[in-house]
Amino acid sequence: MTDELSEYDRNWILELLDSQEALLVRYCFKLTGNLEQSKEIVQQTWLKLIKRDDLRMIKSYAVQWLYTVCRNSCMDHLRKVGNVDSLEDIQTPSALILDDKTTEINEIFRMIKSLPASQQEVILLKFQEGFSYKEISKITGHSISNVGFLIHRGISTLRGALQGQNEEENL
Repeated sequence: MTDELSEYDRNWILELLDSQEALLVRYCFKLTGNLEQSKEIVQQTWLKLIKRDDLRMIKSYAVQWLYTVCRNSCMDHLRKVGNVDSLEDIQTPSALILDDKTTEINEIFRMIKSLPASQQEVILLKFQEGFSYKEISKITGHSISNVGFLIHRGISTLRGALQGQNEEENL
């Protein structure tokens, strides 16, 4: 890559930064449980993007690329500091639900938190971050069909838990 970014590339990166930085920090925080470390990882992710030789070529999938690099960096960090071998070893922080405004939303997030980590991740990427199955597949490394399976299993589990809760309330 050349030492200087073109004005076009700078503007594109600034727009991307504006639209994605907070979302990446939130996603990273869900994996690491440490806000300062999450900010550091996201900053390193942006630096990796800027240093890419093929910056113009990745524009069509830049958001996926950012999430993938951020996720991999989070996993590397967690392996380094806590002997985490996979997402299943991560205990998502309870602080995830602090920003939510209603008791119902908190309850849904609590239920999501009880799912296996792989189901939590794909459900949050789908419904909170708005990614397609294909994009989630590229971010997580799961096949598209496995993403669909994980989402289906997670939603089925949540639906069953909500139905059970409603039945208890009606007793």
